[in-house]
Amino acid sequence: VERGAVPGDMTGILVERSVEMIIGIIGILKSGCAYIPLNPSAPTMRNRFMLSDCNVRMLLSGKAGELESGSNLEVIGLSHDSWKNPPALPLADSPAPPHNMAYVIYTSGSTGQPKGVPITHGNFCQLIHWGYRHLGIDNNDRVLQNVSYYFDWSVWEIFITLTTGACLHTTPGDLLSHPGESVRYINTHGITMLHITPTQYQYIAKSHRDPAALRYLLIGGERLTVDLVRRSIASVHKSCRIFNMYGPTEVSIISTALEIEQENLDSYRERSCIPIGNATGNLNLYIMDKYRNMCPVNIPGEIYITGDGVAQGYLNNPTLTAEKFIQLNTPH
Repeated sequence: VERGAVPGDMTGILVERSVEMIIGIIGILKSGCAYIPLNPSAPTMRNRFMLSDCNVRMLLSGKAGELESGSNLEVIGLSHDSWKNPPALPLADSPAPPHNMAYVIYTSGSTGQPKGVPITHGNFCQLIHWGYRHLGIDNNDRVLQNVSYYFDWSVWEIFITLTTGACLHTTPGDLLSHPGESVRYINTHGITMLHITPTQYQYIAKSHRDPAALRYLLIGGERLTVDLVRRSIASVHKSCRIFNMYGPTEVSIISTALEIEQENLDSYRERSCIPIGNATGNLNLYIMDKYRNMCPVNIPGEIYITGDGVAQGYLNNPTLTAEKFIQLNTPH
């Protein structure tokens, strides 16, 4: 705010996994701005594109490097020395309204230029309240901050923790790349919630170390097989709640969830993978054919998602927005 940040602005953040990362994200949101997370390991040209696409004027960073050259970007240092004795500064005059952007996450860009997905406070709010109702996390829980902050799952991971009074553990990235060390950390520090992809959890399941402290195992981001769920159940306490979660970035992270009851796993034995479950929050899912007619039961089709979690479109990309974000005439 002291540097001229205006509610509604988009502010970049470029840091390694750390406490400063969390402080920077919260500081941006409290100023009324939206945050744009940048990958420190990404090519400079990709990060420059994202900053330009979002018209970012301010960047919070421990080290901006080449991003500073030839631009009007103001780089604000984000280090321990910069916040251990912070000045008393005013925050935004009022809380951000629901239609204000909270963050912009960019897709991988594997098929071309990365696409920015702007998510508002209203988009995300419906999901976080679903989490309060269905998970029951409280201030006794400890959550491992596992997902990189430039992926959308990190938003859920961070804020379902902090807004419930639970404890968020930020750990060095190299620890998370070693399954045995990760499990040792989980058990030593009493981590009760873990968000993880099936691929990453496969390595934990093969490490011959069981994350016995877990109360919640939230798996998502990829197809979940029955075999991996069997190994997951064998590795956790019988009271641990296991969820399969699915959702695109364009629909505020998690669109569906299925709680997998350990004693009923045999009901999935004839399936090639675990179902994605029911809609979260106030979302609705429809299975439609290529003519956008509702499909009968057991007839394959495409998933269409509606509700307050759906973004308004892609940032500065009206052509793709018109193709992917459509008006549906759905039954009530």
